[in-house]
Amino acid sequence: MQWQRRYDEAAVAAREALELDPQSPVAHLQLARSLVAKKEYVAALAEFDQSDSINVWIYQDPGIRAALTRGDESAYWRLLLERMKLRASRSYVPASFFAILYAHIGKRDSVMVWLGRAFAGPDAGLFSVLQNPALDPFRSDPFFVALLKKHRLAP
Repeated sequence: MQWQRRYDEAAVAAREALELDPQSPVAHLQLARSLVAKKEYVAALAEFDQSDSINVWIYQDPGIRAALTRGDESAYWRLLLERMKLRASRSYVPASFFAILYAHIGKRDSVMVWLGRAFAGPDAGLFSVLQNPALDPFRSDPFFVALLKKHRLAP
């Protein structure tokens, strides 16, 4: 439901799953993601804390927690980008993830560079590029359209 931008329904579904299994890390993660999309950051942090997702480490970062607690989206996305760059110096981070982060901070040229790298692949997060709402403002960009056509993914 999140990829369909139905965040309220996704949050309801995750809460229903948690009624069945209050310890479900997947349900906590899905609820957290829905809450971030709804800009309910403090509640999202509480859910991330109960998830065992591989990426939960990022929400334990004091700077990121502070930015989310303040509701400072700009600082949150910039800090997340900074932390992902550091992580990428030590381990694999999909290029598509950087494209999404740059989209959140409105850096069109960087979005297109990282999209090009993602499509050049391999990229473990390429599906997210095709679905992630952060990229909606860039979908009509000629470069993005050309990438989709080149890879036979254009509608």
